[in-house]
Amino acid sequence: MSAESGRVERWVKRFVVAVIVLAVGSMVGILAITPPPAELEPAAVAAADEASMRRTIDAYAARYTGMAENYLAGSHSSLRAMDAYAARCNGLAEHYAATGN
Repeated sequence: MSAESGRVERWVKRFVVAVIVLAVGSMVGILAITPPPAELEPAAVAAADEASMRRTIDAYAARYTGMAENYLAGSHSSLRAMDAYAARCNGLAEHYAATGN
C-alpha cells in the first residue's frame, strides 16, 4: 500500500505544481496583454515636458543653423581664396605672355 500512496503523492505534487505554473503564466499573460493607461502623469507635467522638449528642439535647430552658417562662410572664404589665386596666376600668365612677345 505504501508504494501506491507514494505514487499518488507524486501525482498530487505534480498536479499542484502544474496548476501553480498555469496560474502564474495566466497572470503574466493578463498583465502583458492589458494596455497601460493612456495618461500616467498630470497635464501640467506633460505641458512642462512639452515646453522643455520644444526648447531642446529649438536649441538643436539654432546649433545646426550656426554650424551651417559657419561652414557656408568657410566655403565662401575658400572660394575667395581660390579666386584670388586664379587671378594671381592669370596676372602672371599675362605678364609672361607680354614679355615673351
